[in-house]
Amino acid sequence: MKPTFLRLYALLIAYVLNVGNVNAQEQSQPKLFDGLYGGIEISMQNIYGGAFLDNVDVLQEDTRAIGSIIAGWRKQFDKGLVIGIEGQFGLTDGNLRREQYEGLVNIDYANSSQIALGIKFGYALGVEKDWLLFGYTTIARRSFDITVSAPSGTFSQEDIQGILQYGVGIEKRWKNGWGVRATAGTVYTDFGDLVTNIDVTGKIDTALALTYQF
Repeated sequence: MKPTFLRLYALLIAYVLNVGNVNAQEQSQPKLFDGLYGGIEISMQNIYGGAFLDNVDVLQEDTRAIGSIIAGWRKQFDKGLVIGIEGQFGLTDGNLRREQYEGLVNIDYANSSQIALGIKFGYALGVEKDWLLFGYTTIARRSFDITVSAPSGTFSQEDIQGILQYGVGIEKRWKNGWGVRATAGTVYTDFGDLVTNIDVTGKIDTALALTYQF
């Protein structure tokens, strides 16, 4: 991911935090999407690993399950606008294998976890404003240990990824603190000038989460 984009993303997170501090004195009816929250999430995401061989980024991809612990903070304004940030730590089923690349080598891609940090913008709806429609953008980091087996021998590489994820979601909250949400989205990938063997864009990631608002 390009450094300029990472700086812009950091500025957006700083803005979200600052807006919450500036409006901390607002008085209104109880807000169901305000403050610290946590939860667990099960998602199906497009996972891909890359090995650099002969000036080609050799990718292997699949849709795999990820189980995540989530923690975040959000600010709900009187009119229903909700903004916030969220972090995740997930355990992945990320071990992939590409056999007989160009008839010569086998490639194993080993991954077991990911971390993510994201921004959410939404609007609380309903008579009690207990439904939240929102959009999100997240930076996810994955690291793969690559093992390439060729006739000439075996060697290793490391593939460290910064992935931009974005999409939409809906969350239902109850007054006892619990909530449930569903999301659907996709990813943006930037390989720069690298040549890749396949296109990994266009697939849909989905997730279900159980949340608790503190």
